Amino acid sequence: MSLEVFFNDTQIGEDYITGLTTNAEMFNESFKLGQTVSTAYTLVVAKEAITTQPTQVTLKDNGTTFAVLDIDDIKEDDYSYTYTLTDKMVDLEFYYDASEIFNDGSATLLAIALDICSKAGITLYTQDFRGFDKSISWYDNTRTAREYIGYIAELNGGYARIDNGQLKFIKQKQNSVKTISIENCADFIIGEYHKITRVVYEQGSLKYEFGDETNNTLYLNSENVFITTEAEVEGIYDDIKDFEFYSFTTTNCPIDFDVKVGETITFTDGTNNYPTIANYSLDYFGDWYGGYSLDINTERQEETKLVGDKQKIKNLSIKVDRAENSITQVIEEVDDQNSKISSVQQTVAELNS
Repeated sequence: MSLEVFFNDTQIGEDYITGLTTNAEMFNESFKLGQTVSTAYTLVVAKEAITTQPTQVTLKDNGTTFAVLDIDDIKEDDYSYTYTLTDKMVDLEFYYDASEIFNDGSATLLAIALDICSKAGITLYTQDFRGFDKSISWYDNTRTAREYIGYIAELNGGYARIDNGQLKFIKQKQNSVKTISIENCADFIIGEYHKITRVVYEQGSLKYEFGDETNNTLYLNSENVFITTEAEVEGIYDDIKDFEFYSFTTTNCPIDFDVKVGETITFTDGTNNYPTIANYSLDYFGDWYGGYSLDINTERQEETKLVGDKQKIKNLSIKVDRAENSITQVIEEVDDQNSKISSVQQTVAELNS
């Protein structure tokens, strides 16, 4: 690899680069769709190379751009500046009001995604996604643009990622892009095997589910305001069914920097294959060195957590009708001595109980 670093449009000589690390983590507890992945870099540059501080840093490999980054923080010592750099996913951390682009009371989901990207100075690369032509007439400006992008990514059966300043929606279930021999790994831990055979979407009394409980169940985000039909849930199930992967950790192995966070890679011992999802932490010393690590909850932990949540809310039923802009809530409390039920319906005009 031939690293080139540009501060705005000025190239910094490689001899002045004294440190470069990157990390990208897609999952830290549970597997879920709708992730909005952000890659962070730490760059250390000798002071004598800097005349003015940059507003943007571009990283290239043999002339090909692989990262366009914003300055998040600058620290100074006697000899160098240390820059914390982030991709443009963090620029989506603003509250978004879709009603500003409504025409006759609605806008398409594509129009909303384009407007979000425009406000953040990002190009929307993926414009043909599930629901792109869906008419949206509801909005909530207490949610961030990044949350809305995550909802679209989940509806698309995958995640969102920034590539060279462009926003892409990527389906999670993809062919493996890289095979690595375990013999070439300094160490490794093979963890839990996961296979998605069931998808469930629940919102109050509403429930859509597809598949069976042969292996793992994927629970969709009940807060996703863009999932509204059973057909959409079935489409997500078709996208992700039989997706299989292992929790797998190695601290040092051959690195192919063309592998992006979220993509499937496979470790092999020559007989057995262990596909996993690329999360990485890397250091640059003339080339990239480091490893991959995916360690998410086992099936038992996942089910225990979800069952616990259900027990807490099993007597609370909330039905949201976005088309009518109404919410109906039913609360029931039952024990050996008492039975209590209350029902409240709220619209923009009135509250009935």
